[in-house]
Amino acid sequence: MVGIDECLVENINCEGSSCTNVLEIYPQPIFVNANRTSFVGVNVGVRPKCTCGPRDFDETETCRKMPPHCLNGGRCTDSPVGALCTCPRGYTGPRCEMPSRTFHGDGWAWYPPLQVCSESHLSIEFMTRTPSGLLFFNGPMGEPIEGEYKITDFISLELQRGNPRLLIDFGSGTAELTVHPIGDLHDGEWHRIDIFWSKETARILVDNCAGIRFNDDDLMRVDRSRCENITQIVGFNEFLNLNSPLQVGGLYQKLSSAGISPLLANANYFNLPTKTGFNGCIRNLIHNSVMYDLGSPGSYSNSEPGCQVSEELCKSNSVNSRCSNGECVASFNSARCICEPGWGGPNCDRETMSKMFQTNSYIKYAISFDPDPYRNEIQLQFRTRQKNGELFRVASKHYREYWILEIKDKKLRFRFNLNNLEERELLLPFVSVSDGQWHNVKVQRYGSTAAISLDGGGGRRFNEITEYEGLHQLLLVDKQNVMAGGFAQIVGPSQYIVDFDYVEGCMADIRLDGRQLPMENGSENAFVVEARNIITGCPSNNPCEGIHCNHPFECIDLWNLHECRCPLGFRATGDGKNCTDLNECYPINPCLNGGTCMNLPDGRGFHCTCLPHFSGQYCNAQRVGKELQLSNSALIIILILSFNFISTFQYFHINSFDLRISIAVSVRRFFISFNFPHFLSVS
Repeated sequence: MVGIDECLVENINCEGSSCTNVLEIYPQPIFVNANRTSFVGVNVGVRPKCTCGPRDFDETETCRKMPPHCLNGGRCTDSPVGALCTCPRGYTGPRCEMPSRTFHGDGWAWYPPLQVCSESHLSIEFMTRTPSGLLFFNGPMGEPIEGEYKITDFISLELQRGNPRLLIDFGSGTAELTVHPIGDLHDGEWHRIDIFWSKETARILVDNCAGIRFNDDDLMRVDRSRCENITQIVGFNEFLNLNSPLQVGGLYQKLSSAGISPLLANANYFNLPTKTGFNGCIRNLIHNSVMYDLGSPGSYSNSEPGCQVSEELCKSNSVNSRCSNGECVASFNSARCICEPGWGGPNCDRETMSKMFQTNSYIKYAISFDPDPYRNEIQLQFRTRQKNGELFRVASKHYREYWILEIKDKKLRFRFNLNNLEERELLLPFVSVSDGQWHNVKVQRYGSTAAISLDGGGGRRFNEITEYEGLHQLLLVDKQNVMAGGFAQIVGPSQYIVDFDYVEGCMADIRLDGRQLPMENGSENAFVVEARNIITGCPSNNPCEGIHCNHPFECIDLWNLHECRCPLGFRATGDGKNCTDLNECYPINPCLNGGTCMNLPDGRGFHCTCLPHFSGQYCNAQRVGKELQLSNSALIIILILSFNFISTFQYFHINSFDLRISIAVSVRRFFISFNFPHFLSVS
């Protein structure tokens, strides 16, 4: 299974289409008879699927599949919107990924390669005070093997004297893109770079073009040359085909037998990426809505999980201790507390107020600040069982320009018009939100582009619009045309109607451009001008009243809906007439780092027996101990056993990248990676 990639050579299995490797497990095992000894192994194979893997939502997202959906000890919960993760502190990605990593100018970290998609979007955020350094590289790493098909595709992004430089090669010629931004990108603040590529073009975007100047006479003609650059893909190939590790923060390259770098050994590149490593922090590396877990590289050197500069500044300013229900976000220059959804106040210690909207209900605001005409952000919590209803809207003075966040046919929809001929809309088509549960939605608009994320985003809970050509970019918001719960119109003395009414739904923690709006009275950010038919809190309608469930089932209030369920720790029998103890150790072992799970009877949960050097409820806390020193013969035995371990875990979809990395690093330092913390080391 080492290096198997059915998508590596384009147009062989998926002509003109995206390609994804799918691991299949066959029911018949592999049997080898060697006289007195027989071997039986798992029969697996890899087949190509002609789709973009990160955007393939054919299968149901559930916690009951392997490998585990939630990483780094996160707890997985199945919900109507898919598998959701409750993460340990500091692991803030949708699947409990560690979003950031620190590099010191001479380090690197390896991750799985970028997948083949006909339309790709990669974004990365960084913070540095050094003008030059490699952010990432994905391409050839070793000397080409004679007689084998040579893959020369690569992509790299670097800072070159403070300017971002992108190199991209589909194997038929290198295209180079540079941008000379107005501001300084090595100023110690966080910056973001987005890269888009298709079969024909590549585009680089800096900080979403925030801060660009507009021509008042023609709002569609904007000079984006200081924040964006676009070029044609060189040559005849159509896809970026990669199967070597994605190298972040710097390059590890062993010289070929001829004494030259693998890049030069693989092709005569006209443009080469820098060998200078990155010095600073990198966070939120996302490819096609999938976040990389920067805390779990296959191999690394002189780099650490997290952003040390941010953590030190947060501690020195005591922001961490004052940020009780939030996250301290810091640059080289400042630190601040960002509250979790549902919390507010300078120290994030005040629970936000919720309100229920009834028939013909709305809240009309008069905001005290001027929203940016180019970029806006709306974030709020909501809960409903209705199919349709408007959550929030802002509009210009005469309502010609607007943007609206709403529920349409149980799906979230963001629609807007910036004085263009046609309205634009952005949907989450694969997720139903009318389930009576609390959800958190966040929408960001930059000009005529937008992105929406639900409950942390990622996968089917994220979508975006990236095209902007020929469209207006600005929305001049009227400070009194801001509404929640519906569009209220006065039709007579003391008479009004509410269009797109948000009926029997709740909202809480409404934030416009990062500022929390009050649900009643006023605050420094806004004043509630009108509020009609609003109830404080989010009460249920007592659906279990008068309901009798047959023993041992219990009536559960699911908010305006009831269901007869087994008590916590039990599950329904096959005939649905009784309850039996839920085996919480199967099919997914909740105990991490090799811990053994023991299910406790009578619905009392489970207990983890941890290996030495690990502790905690889920064996997720590592104890500090000495490394085990082994002889060469012992190392050989362990390597043989590790191959058996790898073969077994192919059942759990361990990919060929993890396998290659384990073998590569074992020459210097042995550990079993597979996204588990290493437990054994040989110097």
